[in-house]
Amino acid sequence: LCVPDEKVYSGLAPDFVPRKFAALRLGDLTGKSVLDLGGNDGTIARLCLTQGAKSALVVDSNWRHLQRAAGVDKRLFNLNRVAELDGEFDIVLSISMLHYIRDQEGFIRECARLAREQFVLEMPVLEEQGLKAGWDNPPGTIKPTEALVTKWLKTYFARVELVGPSVSPDRSKRLVFKARQAKADTWPSIP
Repeated sequence: LCVPDEKVYSGLAPDFVPRKFAALRLGDLTGKSVLDLGGNDGTIARLCLTQGAKSALVVDSNWRHLQRAAGVDKRLFNLNRVAELDGEFDIVLSISMLHYIRDQEGFIRECARLAREQFVLEMPVLEEQGLKAGWDNPPGTIKPTEALVTKWLKTYFARVELVGPSVSPDRSKRLVFKARQAKADTWPSIP
């Protein structure tokens, strides 16, 4: 299984990865288990380990990316079938890959199942450029709107917050969302 090759973090400007990681605002990772869905060459997962995470698993559909994913656990997997993934992780990451998934709401639902504490989603945002701008590659996928993603996240998580903008190698607008599970009255329900 392989999707078309694309840029990996190792091919970008030296300050790009630290800025991307900072934009995710992951907080204290000490002792946390991390699942990075569409984790590319493992760069973000490796940074999680350096910040105290106890484990990091990178799952990607592109074996060329995973070949570069040194220092982390890795698994080649069709992310359109995320419902078949087993396990629970403290933090689940999805960085700039939701628009490649055919059943995007189903993907978010499954991330809620996999995430014990939080799901961090970074995504390119569909600008108001007309419908054609929303269609992506592979054929049949689309970039969802911020409102639609917020609706899906609120359906499956107890608390959702827009963390802020992220960085992009192509200067497209990207947003970071945090969705958290309910824990003993820590998080209020979202209407």
